[in-house]
Amino acid sequence: MATLLILGDDLKRVRRREILEGLRRSQYEDGSFAPVLLGDGEKFGEVDVRHLYCAIAVRDILSPVKKEEDIDVPAAIRYIQQCKVFLFGDWLDVELRWGIRTKSAIGVSWLALMEMDGLFAGGSTYCCVASLSMLGALRTEDTEDTKRWLAGLQINSETSSHGAFSGRVNKPADTCYSFWVGGALDVLHPYMRVDLDPWCATLYFSRVEQGVSPVPDTTSKIWWIWKV
Repeated sequence: MATLLILGDDLKRVRRREILEGLRRSQYEDGSFAPVLLGDGEKFGEVDVRHLYCAIAVRDILSPVKKEEDIDVPAAIRYIQQCKVFLFGDWLDVELRWGIRTKSAIGVSWLALMEMDGLFAGGSTYCCVASLSMLGALRTEDTEDTKRWLAGLQINSETSSHGAFSGRVNKPADTCYSFWVGGALDVLHPYMRVDLDPWCATLYFSRVEQGVSPVPDTTSKIWWIWKV
């Protein structure tokens, strides 16, 4: 759907009713979405907020949606809110960078899976906050701590990664996280917390002859070209 819009299509030939029906049938009662709907209607595949984000994005592209054609929006919102993780105490450089010296939460991230053993990262955080934004359900109390956590993912060092973003704790900087973290920051509008000049410089120096690499001086993939 997004590719059609980028190519200038008016979506008049899209089978809107069938697509919306597929979204409804792919949703679980808890609000999450299956990535695959088999021919017999059985839901298949692992649950992940990326699939929920895709469903919400398609719904947004096809808006306005009639109530009888719509997914269970309240269930989707509840599911996303249950994916929220509060980070406490000493958390790497975030506390040092922003001068936080409190036992209260210093950041909020969002799990890729609702279960507590799921992975929280820049990508899942983007999917959650962007989905809530498209649903008109992004609450003020969610945004400040999330901004702080996202901004704290920017690398501050004398290496070639200075200014780039890591996706999670103990994860090296990667061009793709400039998209995920930067996208979430764009939704939340806190660019005053981010050092833009070294970030842009890192993206510039990630270019290679064939395109863009995940970090400077490595090979290119179309995935990273798109992210930059």
